[in-house]
Amino acid sequence: MTRAACLLFLLGLPGLAIASDKPVFGPPEGWVKPTAMASSPAKGDASAPVGLLLEDIQIRFAPSSEATYMELAAKVQTPQGLQALGALAPIWNPETDTLTIHKVNILRGGKTINVLAGGHGFTVLRRESKLEQATLDGTLTAAMQIEDLRVGDVLDVAWTVTRSDPLLNGRIQEILSPNGPTGGRIRLRLIWPDGAGVKTSTSAWMPNLQTVSNGGFTTAAASLETAPEVVLPKDAPARFKRGREVEVSNFANWADVSALMAPLFDKAAVIPPGSPLEVEAKRIAATTRDPKLRTAQALALVQGDVRYVLLALNGGGLTPASAELTWARRFGDCKGKTALLLALLHYLGVEAEPALASTVAGDGLDQRLPMLAAFDHVIVHTRISGRDYWLDGTRGGDGPIDAIETPPFEWVLPVRHSGATLVHLAQAPLAQPAAETQLRLDASAGLVAEVKVRAETVLRGDLGFVLHSKLAQLTEDQRQQALRKFWEFQHRFGTIDAVSERYDAARKEEHVTADGSVNLDWSGAGLEAMSSRLATKPDLLRQAGPHQDAPYAIAFPAYERSTETVILPNAGKGFTLNGQNIAQTVAGVAYSRQASLSNGVVTVTATQRSLTNEFPAAQAPAVTAALADLSQRTLFIAPPGAKASLEAGQGPSGGATPTTAAAYIAQGLAFRLQNRVKDAMEAFDQALVLDPNSAGAAGGRAMMMAQAAGLEAKALAAADQALKLDPTQPSALLAKALLAERDHRWADEQAFLERSLKREASDPVALAMRAGLEAQDNQAAKARLDFAESRRFGAASPFALNLICYEAAMRDFELDKALGDCDAAVKLDPKAAEILDSRGFVLLRLKRDDDAITQYDAALAIEPFIAESLLGRSFAERRRGRASDAERDLQAALAANPKVADEFKRYGLTE
Repeated sequence: MTRAACLLFLLGLPGLAIASDKPVFGPPEGWVKPTAMASSPAKGDASAPVGLLLEDIQIRFAPSSEATYMELAAKVQTPQGLQALGALAPIWNPETDTLTIHKVNILRGGKTINVLAGGHGFTVLRRESKLEQATLDGTLTAAMQIEDLRVGDVLDVAWTVTRSDPLLNGRIQEILSPNGPTGGRIRLRLIWPDGAGVKTSTSAWMPNLQTVSNGGFTTAAASLETAPEVVLPKDAPARFKRGREVEVSNFANWADVSALMAPLFDKAAVIPPGSPLEVEAKRIAATTRDPKLRTAQALALVQGDVRYVLLALNGGGLTPASAELTWARRFGDCKGKTALLLALLHYLGVEAEPALASTVAGDGLDQRLPMLAAFDHVIVHTRISGRDYWLDGTRGGDGPIDAIETPPFEWVLPVRHSGATLVHLAQAPLAQPAAETQLRLDASAGLVAEVKVRAETVLRGDLGFVLHSKLAQLTEDQRQQALRKFWEFQHRFGTIDAVSERYDAARKEEHVTADGSVNLDWSGAGLEAMSSRLATKPDLLRQAGPHQDAPYAIAFPAYERSTETVILPNAGKGFTLNGQNIAQTVAGVAYSRQASLSNGVVTVTATQRSLTNEFPAAQAPAVTAALADLSQRTLFIAPPGAKASLEAGQGPSGGATPTTAAAYIAQGLAFRLQNRVKDAMEAFDQALVLDPNSAGAAGGRAMMMAQAAGLEAKALAAADQALKLDPTQPSALLAKALLAERDHRWADEQAFLERSLKREASDPVALAMRAGLEAQDNQAAKARLDFAESRRFGAASPFALNLICYEAAMRDFELDKALGDCDAAVKLDPKAAEILDSRGFVLLRLKRDDDAITQYDAALAIEPFIAESLLGRSFAERRRGRASDAERDLQAALAANPKVADEFKRYGLTE
């Protein structure tokens, strides 16, 4: 449907002719050279609602006009396609254009049905389709409902729009974007008189124009049937994301463009003596002689007392309305507002000039052909006391001019009679945060008590003004609802009791606040700070194609700061901060995190401030690694007795941040042994970013996934990938062994373990799993030896000790030693639910039912839906005569995992 909508939009492409308020009908002019449509849609359109067969664009430039011929042929392929193509609505501007309809045909079964011959015509409407965007363009719409169009039909339409723009007066300019589907029959043909000084420029995705001269005219043409599919470079600056584009211009240079507009603004920027506008100018002049204050007052008048409406009616939409007229009707577009501001400033003795700008194509404007069509905006440039100011009458609430930031247009063109060259507008990094949040949490009543929250966000500059303007349009009830949604999106409040907002016009700051309460999560390593993770791991991979090596764009200028204050219980005694302060610049963005604990109060301040607008593509791998590292460098407020938590950004060898895939793999293996599954996965993922063909990283990732329920298929795929790269990769072999154990494929498990141990003979995990198989096969001596070796090599690993404990418990083997292994694992990681579950299982085996129930209770308090813990507790409860409790836990276990009872049967445990 999107492509169909684009086809219909093309019906509104401007062309040229003698202006007319009704469409005319007739054949194309002799300069048009028709081309045959394709027999079938392009491959990419084969199943779309509408399949494009032909898009033919021909433009003829003449000394005083420009004619655009367009033919579109499209096949209706679905009922949705009927909806898209069943109505035509070409548009044109009656002040400058004439619309000539050449044909509206339906092709069906080898026959041509002339829709126009049946007496069907167009209804002319003036509907100002952009009125809701405060735009009056004067365009007319020729509307036609196409009768009897069916699925399978081909709709073939052709028209010409002829435009005569009095301002251009023979100058040629055009920007075309033929971005139809790859493989479709798309043709572009341009014609202009020899000697007209025309230059052309094509973007990287556009085939070269083939140019010939004949009979006093130059023709440039291109066929896009074999053009490559446009794949714009990911995250590149705007100048690299132009798609297929052709520029045509005979402006000599930018000075030529500048000088063309100067007389128009000279005429418009005048204050007639005795007019109401002169009264306003005199009032400002009487209040101050300071040129800055006079300028600020004039700007405030234009921004605040004249509403914005785009007027694309007069002179082709390029001639500004006079300052007097704009003031009298109290609305105007950028041209009219600029003329009004210029008139006021000139009257007040402040030198000023217009400056043309592009709101969408400023980046790379200096690399384009000079033409007026490159601009869609105009502002005012003034220079006071040696400083340049760029003033925009269409904005709002700017205040003192020294506080106005350089606009984001990249390039502007001053308008002067003598002409001017492009001026680069270099934005500076923000001096203060555009968004700043303060969060105050009062946890002094205790870790399990409800915490009172006070939050305030300050939005400065344009962000603040826009939010204030939107809120000001709402009723009080609507405003309250909007503020509550704002805070619900920003933070996870338990309850929001009150919200409020206030606007500081002098500072251009919008303050929004919220008061409420929340229950904090102090489990695991403690409370993670709001601004703990300063970045996220980016995806900077690009597809091959033009500009693949383009730099990466950065949001600039940008500056955010957050401060979190937490008041701790018991004056903070026994609390610690787990995490490091950070001051690091990555890819042109300065990241900072500073934390302190003093007098029972924790304060964490984090900032992100962009210093430039892009970074080279060659830095992408290093940037990916650095930002992935920052994303893992957490900060926790740890209560007394919280488990020790190594900062995720530290490696196993002294805290240095990994810089290579091998270092990340080592970090991941260390995290695995510490039972830190999430951190291990992130480390292996980062290793794969740095080296996508790393067998060690793929194997480590496979092992972590093999331990998680529901990820068996992904774990197997990752293991197979690793073994394809390295047939002896030990972690991948362990993953396949673990998957085989789950399926009770004991021979396969044994084979994978032997292969893994052949490479890593001291791996405690592989040794424990092999010992379990040996115990199951009644090879007690071998099992004792492997369990002993596993304990020796895994003595510091809660993960390994837990596995030893569970492998022995499954086989009912030397349970007293197994209990000791679980005790050692619990000591290293006291809040790991899986370890508490294993210990409960051993106690169940030992028939210490009360102790087993207590242990299972502890595991389920951390993770309420462990099927093994629920079923194990039901066994112990039933043996203690608590039948109703046992039945409840049995049903809960089966709901969590219907196969868990079968698993326990294999262990010899039945109801």
